[in-house]
Amino acid sequence: MRLARIWTLFKNTLTAIGRGELLLRLNAGKYLPHILYTFFIFGIIIWISVKTDDSINQMERNQATIKELRQENAKLRYKMARTASRSAVLDRLGKKKSALGEPEVKATILEK
Repeated sequence: MRLARIWTLFKNTLTAIGRGELLLRLNAGKYLPHILYTFFIFGIIIWISVKTDDSINQMERNQATIKELRQENAKLRYKMARTASRSAVLDRLGKKKSALGEPEVKATILEK
């Protein structure tokens, strides 16, 4: 007898959910604005959480890009400093068979 009553209650609850009458049967209609407000707040919290996660992911991608660009910048600075050195300039002039080279006589300093 008791099992039949539980089955009937379960079946009535499922049909009420299917028809959309569950809150009315539980006499929770007076709390409907509060329930809707709660779902609205939960929706906002979920949306903020997703946006925060997206911004953190973007920040991590940007930090990886910055790290790569810093490495490339260091390589280019090293290359620029190496090509601007006196020995590198003399080597390039020698490869091009230029007559230019280091001066053999000291420069004369003109005074005012």
